[in-house]
Amino acid sequence: MPQDVFARMLYLERKRSERSGRSFVLMLLESNKLLKAGSGDDVLARVLQALSESIRDTDVVGWYEEDVSLGVIFTELGAPDEGKPVVGALLTKVTDALSSALSINEINEIRLSFRVFPDDWEGGSGEIAPELYDGLFHKVQRNRVSRIAKRSMDVLGSLLALFVDLPLFAAIAIAIKMTSRGPVFFRQTRVGQYGREFTFLKFRSMYCNNDHTIHLEYVKQFIGDETGGAPEQAGEAQYKIAD
Repeated sequence: MPQDVFARMLYLERKRSERSGRSFVLMLLESNKLLKAGSGDDVLARVLQALSESIRDTDVVGWYEEDVSLGVIFTELGAPDEGKPVVGALLTKVTDALSSALSINEINEIRLSFRVFPDDWEGGSGEIAPELYDGLFHKVQRNRVSRIAKRSMDVLGSLLALFVDLPLFAAIAIAIKMTSRGPVFFRQTRVGQYGREFTFLKFRSMYCNNDHTIHLEYVKQFIGDETGGAPEQAGEAQYKIAD
């Protein structure tokens, strides 16, 4: 993978990690001699083959610095406190693969280093070479403007819809309060994008604090029926209680 594409993948993985709260590891394999163009494609091919045998399909391999350093992004490793312990296992797996593919002299020319996000980033591009991101800044700035514009349209459109529909919402709320006891809204905690929890709200459409015994007995009867058929109501098979 070319350096600029790898930089983009690293940037996207970092943003995804910030949203999901799951760490990732960047491994750098560096050599001033073995990875240079014209120094022997056979060595580079063997290094890449060894890496492919020691990483997952979801991990990303590319040039961190052309002809000098290969990078591997080990994605989605778990909670932030799980990143550091994983490094030891990754180091063992990668070095075993390289030892099988390279000679002792070639191995001595290679230096491996690991950086765990977020522990080793320290807030900015931090310990990761800033020049890796140079080609991305103008794209990121352009994307940020687009996101702000879209967010503004979302908020303004939502406020307008709320204002237009307010009389209808008020009528629904009054109807709910007049026909049954309990709150107007049903609320529940659900899992949204990137695994984040949010409070879900909807107008209540069922009775509040209802007795579940009747439904429980009905389900027991349905499951325990040796014929495998649903109970009948009014001469027809019913898979849930009518009325």
